[in-house]
This record gives sequence, C-alpha cells and structure tokens, in this order.
Amino acid sequence: MSTTTLPTQTRDGAQSLPLERPSGVRHALRRFVRTSRIGAISALFLLVLLFVAIFADQVAPYHPLEATFTALRQPPSPSFWLGTDNLGRDVLSRLIHGARLSLAVAIVSTVLGKLVGLTWGVLTGYVGSTFDLVSQRVIDILLAFPGIILA
Repeated sequence: MSTTTLPTQTRDGAQSLPLERPSGVRHALRRFVRTSRIGAISALFLLVLLFVAIFADQVAPYHPLEATFTALRQPPSPSFWLGTDNLGRDVLSRLIHGARLSLAVAIVSTVLGKLVGLTWGVLTGYVGSTFDLVSQRVIDILLAFPGIILA
C-alpha cells in the first residue's frame, strides 16, 4: 500500500513537512471503532476477559480453594463480591480461575478440530474415489444429528 504526501505551504510561503497518514493497522482499528461500536465494545470485553484469565493469580482476590469457615454461604458483600459457596470459598476467585481452564479447553479443542478437519479434507481431496464417497456419507450422517446430541 503506497501513501502519497504532498508538501504544504505555510502562511509565510515556506514549505512544511508532509503530514503522515496513519499506518494500515491504526487506520483499520480507527475505522472498526468508528463503524462498529458494538463490535469494538465486544472486542474490548473479550480482551479484558483474556487478560483476567491469563493473570488469574494476580487478579483474583483469594485463592480458589481457600475456605473461610466463618463465611459459609455468604451473600455478595465488599469482602466477597459474588458471595461464597457452601464451603466458604469465594465465588469470584473460583470464577476467575475457571475462566483460565475454559479458555485453554476452547483453544485446544479449536486447534484440534482444525487439524482433524484439515487432514480429513486434504486426504479426501487427494485420495478421491471410494474414500471420498465414504467420507461424504460419514459427514452426512454426522450432520443429520442435532449438535446438542453430539455435544
């Protein structure tokens, strides 16, 4: 992508330095925020969630397994923002640490699914003939079931 800059004239007739256009990434980010406010807010929320999941040990107020026996089944309060469970463990801390595990499972399952699908598709494309027909029927059978049954 090429950018053209023209020298500008100042009031006293001297030429000033050309103005630089923002880089491609910066320009795309500005355009995304300007055109899709809900998308920008959602992306910000996901970035905060990712940050909290990665730095769960520093963000969580308590250890997820730490039990406070004097605070069994407490409602939300300044000490325990989401309350405590039956064993006196902070629900917010357990939620934050659970986000880390959920994020890891989501990433691993996505990568594994992509690798299996890519391998299957490449094999089907290159081998062809009978393997292609059998693969098509297997995929048709899998697609016939609702996703909730296979989950």
